Amino acid sequence: MPSAASRRTLRSRMSTSSSSSSAVRLPIVDLSLVTNERVIGQSLHEACTTFGFFYLLGHGIPATLRQSVLEQGRTFFEAETADKESISAENSHSFRGYQRLKVNQTNGQQDLHEGLDIFSESTRGQVEGVPSNHGRNQWPDETQFPNFQSTVEDYASRMQHVGDRLMRACALGLELGDANYFAPYFEDPFWNMRLVYYPQRQRPTLVQDKEALDGGGLGVGEHTDYGIFTMILAEEEHSHNTLQVRLPHSSEWVYVQPLPGAMICNVADMLATWTNGIYKSTPHRVLPPLHTKGRVSVPFFYDPSYDAVVRPIPELVQRSPQQSASSSSSSNFAPICYGDHLYAKTSRNFVF
Repeated sequence: MPSAASRRTLRSRMSTSSSSSSAVRLPIVDLSLVTNERVIGQSLHEACTTFGFFYLLGHGIPATLRQSVLEQGRTFFEAETADKESISAENSHSFRGYQRLKVNQTNGQQDLHEGLDIFSESTRGQVEGVPSNHGRNQWPDETQFPNFQSTVEDYASRMQHVGDRLMRACALGLELGDANYFAPYFEDPFWNMRLVYYPQRQRPTLVQDKEALDGGGLGVGEHTDYGIFTMILAEEEHSHNTLQVRLPHSSEWVYVQPLPGAMICNVADMLATWTNGIYKSTPHRVLPPLHTKGRVSVPFFYDPSYDAVVRPIPELVQRSPQQSASSSSSSNFAPICYGDHLYAKTSRNFVF
């Protein structure tokens, strides 16, 4: 187990912004500290309350599997258009499958990326005749893309376990009295995994970033994520100067650079709701890469059961810094069924 000194060193590493003179101090959460979950909980709590983004180490996903997922993604996106379009999300009522360049949109602007969406196939919470995200995934042809489905399913299964460990750490960091506090809400997690390809940035210098942004030239526009935690796997060598986050209580955008072996993770909207805003769902955006080969990224969205109702935890409402003495029992967020929230968001994501 790393020493206290080494943990302090890890937590103090910095990611330097290339967009300004500021630097981002991105916290590190190390799940390899398996003999002391409370230490993990404390470091996660610090990361989620101060910045909402962190590097995740000790996740236990083998390097060979991570590399295989990225290679499978790149092979798919480099395939003939007809092969990709054969599993177009236009064929799916539940937003599963391939999306060509500029089909995704954020805040009314078309995003400069291709995507392939895969979801849990859980039927929990499904109501006949009610539109929802329930459905079957569309997979590339096994004869053309051997091992694609098995690789992705293996990765998704392992990532669910990583998410489970983060939720135990959350409960401990929030001092909720039981490491399994959140477990009933994740009996059948409705996870989502995206494989994304960002083509090379057309404006190649950072000086021109503002022009690209003003012209809608973003890989993904400004947004927060919908669920609990997002865990991002990406081609590290192609990821410099791509992900930007907006500093809390500021309008300044700064880059988050890759850290070898780490996943970049962030808090999403439902976790902000559960904690009554104690944990921050931080706005972020993605610029297309400078690298000539573009960039493959694989975010995994760890989310609760589709029918889980998420509401601010009463004891956290009492602790919320936003609460004044006269409103100490008032929450900042209304209760919401996760599936309703997800469908409302995803149903506005595409331009078919």
